[in-house]
Amino acid sequence: IVLRLCWYDLLMLFSFLSTGQPFKLDPKTAHKKLRLSNDCLTMEKDESSLKKSHTPERFSGTGSYGAAGNVFIDSGCHYWEVLYAVGVAYKSAPKNEWNGKNSSSWVFSRCNNNFLVRHNGKEMLVEASLQLRRLGVLLDYDNNALSFYDAMNSQHLHTFDISFLLPVAPTFMIWNKSVMILSGSASLQALMFDSSRCSAWFEGFA
Repeated sequence: IVLRLCWYDLLMLFSFLSTGQPFKLDPKTAHKKLRLSNDCLTMEKDESSLKKSHTPERFSGTGSYGAAGNVFIDSGCHYWEVLYAVGVAYKSAPKNEWNGKNSSSWVFSRCNNNFLVRHNGKEMLVEASLQLRRLGVLLDYDNNALSFYDAMNSQHLHTFDISFLLPVAPTFMIWNKSVMILSGSASLQALMFDSSRCSAWFEGFA
């Protein structure tokens, strides 16, 4: 079963790395139908922005439009939050299809009233509250795990066990609206995540 991703009007991302360094959207990877703000913290669909030249790094699929973060992660423990879709992908992941339809990307997404995770073309429904307002993502690269949870209720939703072979980048896709990134939020301090507690956090929610 392949579900078309259905996005809310506004997707907000709170991004953090374990070193405290935020990430932004990489304009070199943005689909030709996306317009990025000058600070690369917002992207939205724009049919008039087709003058961009095609490059191998640029997302080029039809039906949904993506961009990657401007970091590649090959170690450490990293955390960010999003409303409502998020994933990670190798640099080599195909740019002409939805994230999660290949072996190089992993995503959590919402379509209508369903939440699902997808990897290598396989989808699995995830039980989550329809009132889910903020999706937490914890990437523990060193311990080969990518976890998603309800950040407001500290509820674990799903964990991918991944034998990472290459660095991964945060990836985001939209259907017909926009994505906004809010970096440097105090939420990270409030959640008290740091690399020394990362493994313990996975044990508690696994």
